[in-house]
Amino acid sequence: MIEDFSFDSQVLPLLRSKAVRLVKIDPKLSSSALKDKLSQALVVATVQAAKVMGIHCAPSESTRRRRCSG
Repeated sequence: MIEDFSFDSQVLPLLRSKAVRLVKIDPKLSSSALKDKLSQALVVATVQAAKVMGIHCAPSESTRRRRCSG
């Protein structure tokens, strides 16, 4: 599992690992995607990359907590 994933050049090669089965999107990125088009595009790109690699994708825990409590 990769926690707080973002499209960082140092993190992207980790998607090749067969051990990775879940990517949790960085909560800052997913929350800013509601207001910012570039952040929205990065979330979509992350989800699509995970899909192509056969990896599950989910929001990070802190993102879900913020949505539920806010």
